[in-house]
Amino acid sequence: MDVHGKGVLLLALINKFVSRAKDYLQGNHFEVGIDLQGAAIVNEIIDGHFRKEVMGLNAFDILSETDIYVAVKNSNGFRPSLFVSQNAFETLCRHLISKLKPVSLDCAESVAAELNKLFHKVDMEELESFSTLKVRILEIIDRLILSRLTPTKVFISEFFEIEAGFINTKHPDFINSATDSIVNSTRKDEKKPNGSVISDSTSAPIKNIPKRERNEIDLIKQMIFNYFEVVKKNICDYIPKIVLTLLVKQTIDLCEREIVGVLYKPENIDNLLKENPDTVERHRLLIDEIEAIKGALKMLNTI
Repeated sequence: MDVHGKGVLLLALINKFVSRAKDYLQGNHFEVGIDLQGAAIVNEIIDGHFRKEVMGLNAFDILSETDIYVAVKNSNGFRPSLFVSQNAFETLCRHLISKLKPVSLDCAESVAAELNKLFHKVDMEELESFSTLKVRILEIIDRLILSRLTPTKVFISEFFEIEAGFINTKHPDFINSATDSIVNSTRKDEKKPNGSVISDSTSAPIKNIPKRERNEIDLIKQMIFNYFEVVKKNICDYIPKIVLTLLVKQTIDLCEREIVGVLYKPENIDNLLKENPDTVERHRLLIDEIEAIKGALKMLNTI
């Protein structure tokens, strides 16, 4: 095979490998009788683990009443606020938001690891004869996934900076839920003797504090709970979009170009298409068998 023919073969092998990988990821090729594969595993990471973990986080498993009480007292300074302290509310919300960042970064890491496994599992018989080519392709894929994971994690970190940088108390979902909570809290307070309030926190509530401070803590707790629910929904919406766009989609879109760009060079082709020793030996045995058959046929024709 001349140089042109080898180049055509190399491109064909790369194209087939990438196409097979895309089929694996998009669910066009899977084996019956084994566990989740390809995109199904990526979806399970996002829906079955990430979203469940985020939505399952309780604000008051992270914040105790003491945390809230101290934050309110610290933010008031010399003068107690007439209403709920804005500074305390925003500081506590930022603390909660920061607890969602590691979960989101772990989601990106897990998806990247699964992408890596997917490419390494691609079954392509033609490529098995060229071990050097297969190794080089997988090395390029590994570097590509890592190169896409880094900006994905940076984008996630920037997203959390934005989310914590502006506590949007004008968000319609927060306004609606906060308004309902205040109305319900007022009605419950009017029905309870001495204005006592039951704590929603899983931790022990602070006792023996003035009624005014008790009401302020309960109100800020409800507002924190409502805002944290809004944030969790935002995280569950945007983080999968970031991961699927910057990591998964761009890896798939760029992989063929990256492989061809690195490998398709005249000085590389002969080495990449050098057959494995066992393949060469198998071909030699087949050629010997063919020659033996030809000799037998020639002998038969003389009879």
